[in-house]
Amino acid sequence: MIELKIFLLRNGLDQPLIASQLGITKQYVSDIFAGKRKALHIRRRMVEEVGIPADLVEWREPDQRAA
Repeated sequence: MIELKIFLLRNGLDQPLIASQLGITKQYVSDIFAGKRKALHIRRRMVEEVGIPADLVEWREPDQRAA
């Protein structure tokens, strides 16, 4: 997540701008970045249309350890 934030800062991007470019809500972008939504089709668009490196937005399965 830190690498993603650094990339966004260095490239003048933020969640509202990405949301606007993709026609989705800022909350949707936030949920994707936080791993709350899989949204592979949106992640693909983030790579192709916004230029975010794929490794920064790839889906990772949530930790399955029991509390």
